[in-house]
Amino acid sequence: MGDATFKTSSGDDLVLSNDDGSKKIEITDSGNIELTGDVSLSGTISAGTIGSSVVFPTGKLINVEFYTFTGGSADTTSTTVEAIQNYTSFSCGSGNTIFVSFNFRYHAELTGSGASGRNGFVNVFQSTASVSSGASTSLGTKLAEYRIGRNLTGSSGSSASSLHAVHAQGVFVSTATTHYIGLAQKSDSTDVQCRIYRTSDSPLLLSIIEIKGDVLT
Repeated sequence: MGDATFKTSSGDDLVLSNDDGSKKIEITDSGNIELTGDVSLSGTISAGTIGSSVVFPTGKLINVEFYTFTGGSADTTSTTVEAIQNYTSFSCGSGNTIFVSFNFRYHAELTGSGASGRNGFVNVFQSTASVSSGASTSLGTKLAEYRIGRNLTGSSGSSASSLHAVHAQGVFVSTATTHYIGLAQKSDSTDVQCRIYRTSDSPLLLSIIEIKGDVLT
């Protein structure tokens, strides 16, 4: 038995509909297949691409981005919070939950003679405007602050440093379709140099996860 072919006149659409027209399948003259009503599949969709206009249910992961930064570490002895590099921009849907995570090696050592601590502060920020490396104002919204290091019983040589593997996180609900993510740091003392590594052996890693809808409230 051969195939059954249904073909409309030129310029017309082919429509398969229920009795009142509320549910239907249309093959348009332009070549699109349009469905009206719920779709229930018992088989497997083996190919194709999910379009950007498809709406996912709240709580579903819809995008993941990863970044690796090398090319030189970020050092500071300043007690003022400063962006360690240009913020990273990414596109997202407004109203979605954004989870960000930085992973890096951290080092604090004595460079002067007046501090017993080997501490620094690292902040995770998000902004709806770009922020440049070295900025100390208009850094955006602080998502988290981490105090990293240790306190000694007294001041000692620079060999008594503090070394850490750091996992710094933050989460927020997007208010725009473009956001910027960044790290900023400061030292606890001008006698202490703090370093966030960005080398080939110890890169700074950033992951951004977008979840559909506001899952924080």
